[in-house]
Amino acid sequence: ITINGDGFDQSTKVVLDSLVYDSSNSQITFDSFKFITLANTGQHNLSMFTSGREVEYMTSLTYEFSEAKNPQITSISISEIEQESNLTILGINFGVEPSEIDLKIGTQICRTIDLQSTTITCTIPGLESGSHIVTLNVRTIGDSNEFNERITGKATVKSIVPNSGSTNGGTIVKIQGNGFTVGSSVVLGQAICLVKNVKINEIECETQANSAQLVDVSVMTSGVEHSSVGVNYTFDEDKTPTISSVDPVQENFSSSLLTLIGEKFSNDKNEVHVQIDGSECSVIESSLTQITCLLGEHGAGTYQIELKIDSVGYANKDFNFGYNLNIHHLSSNEASLAGGLHLQINGSGFSGQSHVTICDNECVLLNFTSSQIFCLVPLANSQSLTPNVFGLWPNRGGTGGGTILTITGQNFIPDSSKVEIAHTNCQIITINSTSIVCRTGPLPSSSTKSLVEVYVDQIGNAINEEHFFEYIDLWSSKYTWGGMELPGEGDVVVISENQAVYFDTHTPILKGVLIIGGALIFDDMQDVHLQCEYIIIM
Repeated sequence: ITINGDGFDQSTKVVLDSLVYDSSNSQITFDSFKFITLANTGQHNLSMFTSGREVEYMTSLTYEFSEAKNPQITSISISEIEQESNLTILGINFGVEPSEIDLKIGTQICRTIDLQSTTITCTIPGLESGSHIVTLNVRTIGDSNEFNERITGKATVKSIVPNSGSTNGGTIVKIQGNGFTVGSSVVLGQAICLVKNVKINEIECETQANSAQLVDVSVMTSGVEHSSVGVNYTFDEDKTPTISSVDPVQENFSSSLLTLIGEKFSNDKNEVHVQIDGSECSVIESSLTQITCLLGEHGAGTYQIELKIDSVGYANKDFNFGYNLNIHHLSSNEASLAGGLHLQINGSGFSGQSHVTICDNECVLLNFTSSQIFCLVPLANSQSLTPNVFGLWPNRGGTGGGTILTITGQNFIPDSSKVEIAHTNCQIITINSTSIVCRTGPLPSSSTKSLVEVYVDQIGNAINEEHFFEYIDLWSSKYTWGGMELPGEGDVVVISENQAVYFDTHTPILKGVLIIGGALIFDDMQDVHLQCEYIIIM
């Protein structure tokens, strides 16, 4: 039933006789209220409420439950289903619109293909094993009477396609019948057929290796064996692809092609698949006796060659192919004594099991493919290349950045160097081989003291074990005060939690300094003078 109006919401409910329909069993929008009636008899007033108040009606709302309008099933053309079937249902009050018919046998929908007021013709793909009730709903009229007779689903196997394939397995077969579920299992002779997909009337599965012979097809569902009289499958030597040789047997630089020689292959390259330990060898050409494919990348080692032809299955699996471990090129053959260079190694046969050592020290793996490795160079011994930091000035500056820092040292390289302090870039202003001048960037976190890190491309990190820069808020820096003027006469200064302010100047008379969990540090290398009426530490 649909009631049209406006102003409905999720609190709206309908009372029909003593039955209540609300948001738990109805569909409610602003202008419509839809619900499905429960069984009842007679004529009844219908009341509607929103937020506890009765809705105003433009017309009287009554509803009649009439037995004369009940859809009724009197007979069904078949009582057993063992495959996809058409059914004819006789009765009355079926209506004339096929889209309004909801007909089910058990859990399976019987799709309406023809409708008269007294006849329904429908098709059902199959039915679970056992006895099932029939339910009918005509959406504009309601549910039918309960049909006393039950429809029985029979567990059957009617056919298998294809009905023969390779003795090595790998053939995808489709078994037609009835009563299949996700719990169904398939055995061909003594060999399990791995179930891939299931419909009520069809199972798709992949055969496993078995000796050449004709075998029975056995399907079990929930402990019930499906009848399969006359349905057999042949593991056939004549349909088993056979590899007799491969060339080459090991990876080489002259060619990246692999050739398989044998018999019972396929002229259709699209159904031919070659893999070596999961790495696809892309098929270029295929005939009944020869297959040529383009090798994919793979880690070093010797692995089994797997050939599968869709229409028949797997070939024999007694040939292997070897991938070599090769290094073709290094992005750099020199590095800093301090290490830190990101080294790129080009070659083949790399994998997650690869280990790189330089001068007996591990080059830590950063990333890899089968043809590239990126690793972090360890300490090396090429002293002449190594950048060094000898000194810096000043050694402290504000967390807001902007401090001009001079770094002295050796082996700096213009256009190839960068400076970081506490993972924050120091923008280079000028650079030569012995000096770098840079401007510190803003530190996103609180005050910290950190080594100055100089990195030179293709070389690595500069040696620096003792030269630190301290990020600290200088009283004399406007960046400490958010870019505003320094605190003036009569101001109150607040130093908050996680903030350290380095006092390095002279002040006028302040009203006060309030330290809430922070720190005020006085420069003891010069004369400083803090004047204020009070200091409060909390």
